[in-house]
Amino acid sequence: MHQAGEHRLELGPDVGAGADGGAVDQFGDAGFGVGAVPGTRVAELCGTEPFTGFHWCNYGLSPAHEAALTAAGLVVAARAPDAGVEAVELPGHPFYVATLFQPQVGSSASGRLHPLIDALCSAAAGAQRDR
Repeated sequence: MHQAGEHRLELGPDVGAGADGGAVDQFGDAGFGVGAVPGTRVAELCGTEPFTGFHWCNYGLSPAHEAALTAAGLVVAARAPDAGVEAVELPGHPFYVATLFQPQVGSSASGRLHPLIDALCSAAAGAQRDR
């Protein structure tokens, strides 16, 4: 069941499509503002201005677990004002970025890969060359 302030996208036969043919969020805007934390790889790739992130579920990181992740060496790389932590990364790793938002959403409409997806592909290609 939906609660006030939730952002959920639903897909199914009874859900209409938006003007661009994409899914419609039944409980508010389809996308929400994600802000990269300055000094992180996510900020290097996406900039520090808020960008649109999309969720297809209601999962999120419990604030109670953030300290455990940072104590283990992960860095919070992005946040959303209404959803908390949206990305973490591991400094020093060739490409360890985990997101709760789905950066691939919107790529087919724009014809360009999201900067995170592009960087992941480049890192994978580089790792393959280095073998």
